[in-house]
Amino acid sequence: MSNISIICTVKNGEKTIKNTIDSVLKQTFKEWEFIIVDDGSTDATAKVLLQYAEDHNRIKVIETEGLGRGKALNLAVNNSNGDYIVNIDADDLMHPEKLDLQYNLIDCNPNYFLLSSDAYIFHGNEIPTWKKIDREGIKVKNTSQKNLIKNQVNHSSVIMRKDILLKIGGYSEHRKSQFDYELWLRSAHMGYELGKINRQLVGKRIHSEQSFEKKRASHLLRSLKLQAKYIFKSKKLYLLVFPLGRMILGIFPFKLRQKLNGVLRI
Repeated sequence: MSNISIICTVKNGEKTIKNTIDSVLKQTFKEWEFIIVDDGSTDATAKVLLQYAEDHNRIKVIETEGLGRGKALNLAVNNSNGDYIVNIDADDLMHPEKLDLQYNLIDCNPNYFLLSSDAYIFHGNEIPTWKKIDREGIKVKNTSQKNLIKNQVNHSSVIMRKDILLKIGGYSEHRKSQFDYELWLRSAHMGYELGKINRQLVGKRIHSEQSFEKKRASHLLRSLKLQAKYIFKSKKLYLLVFPLGRMILGIFPFKLRQKLNGVLRI
């Protein structure tokens, strides 16, 4: 049985999904299965996925007519066989050593529900040139409470314990966005620890078809509401200054935001 189940949900990802799958196939750790949910694609995504599944028996494709992200993520988890769940977004990439390094680290740190990592940011059709990971001096930093201030966890970088993920109810199926951030906040509030290592184990793609900038105001408002909910639950009301600050910062033009963000670090 595969010890790691990699999950991915995709909708109309024909332009990027090949590179994502190829980055999984290049993993030095081999005990994995890859479950991909095609959540109602209308482009050539299904054709691409089925060809990969035909060529590689560790890749399993589930087609839906469009469940929504939360339900699609849970569908992938519920069809998995591994002890650990690893997510990869359909336009991101894995460092070849990601699974090997994270599997060994989480196995040695049983107090953590999940481990995440830093990400290499790349743009458009760029393909990162990965360097061998320096494994000396790697430390796991606890980010459980820091998530109340700002999301510390890149979804494509995580490895999670499946038994705990199921115990806390999996991904929310009622939200329209930020399914991952809600899960981090909920799990930390329930007493589970989240860790992060300072190595770039994933590539996070920034491209023109992403909707974040176009819907920035509504995204920030949903983040504010989500953070406020758990800040109130934690009774650390002074932390509200951070999401409120980001909300105010979000009204400024992009270049000015970048400069202010570097100074204020919010």
